[in-house]
Amino acid sequence: MSANLILGASHAMVLARQVGRFEGDWKVAVRDLIPIATHSGAETWLLFSTNNPTFLELKRGPGDEIAGVFGPLMDKVRAFNRPGAKVVLGVGGNEHNIRFLAAHPQPFDVFHPIWPGVEPGRQIIPRREMTAVTQGLLERTLTVTRLIAAELPLAERWYLPPPPPIPSEAHIRANTEGFFRFEGGVEAASVRLKLHAMYLEVVTGFCRANGLRLIPPTPGGQDEQGFLREPYWQGSTHATSDYYAGIVAELGL
Repeated sequence: MSANLILGASHAMVLARQVGRFEGDWKVAVRDLIPIATHSGAETWLLFSTNNPTFLELKRGPGDEIAGVFGPLMDKVRAFNRPGAKVVLGVGGNEHNIRFLAAHPQPFDVFHPIWPGVEPGRQIIPRREMTAVTQGLLERTLTVTRLIAAELPLAERWYLPPPPPIPSEAHIRANTEGFFRFEGGVEAASVRLKLHAMYLEVVTGFCRANGLRLIPPTPGGQDEQGFLREPYWQGSTHATSDYYAGIVAELGL
């Protein structure tokens, strides 16, 4: 049986908790791969990394192309480059939340088929422009993901997207994750749902172009409008580990 690897940031850590038990927090998992005592019996490892990996330096070439210079830790990641290995990549996940979870000082909205209509009294931004903004927010995350994935062509590579947004402003205000500030309020739930949908559209195209498989939303994890169901709310932007039970079972992690 081939070994598996979960490599990513906070959403990947939550996924790993559904896979099994491991010792240490992100401060430990950022320095080296750590084993997960899995419920399935599969051999699965965890490496914490944001889109600023400790083992990768990005450099721009003379033609403005971006190249990666890997450090020694990448050799351990390359060990998963073999048939049968499953690698879950989730080095980002909160780019849209960092920018748009708090209410924007200039209220805006965008037409998107996931939600009927727009919030009243807001500036309407063309969908193509908001898609371009989303692509810009994801530029570094997708560059890092592409460079790591390119080192693992023989493995089965999966992309871990963020869960759907939590609709409740009261819950979000009460669970700031020690990071977010909401002096001006929380962005309208319908706007956040549209931004999440555009996030998925961008990463879907990225996965198609780079040979990765996109992990789909958890069946039953969303309400009828597309928001994260309340039993899975955690913090202001995360799902609970139970949200990932289906995909963990499907992938055999």
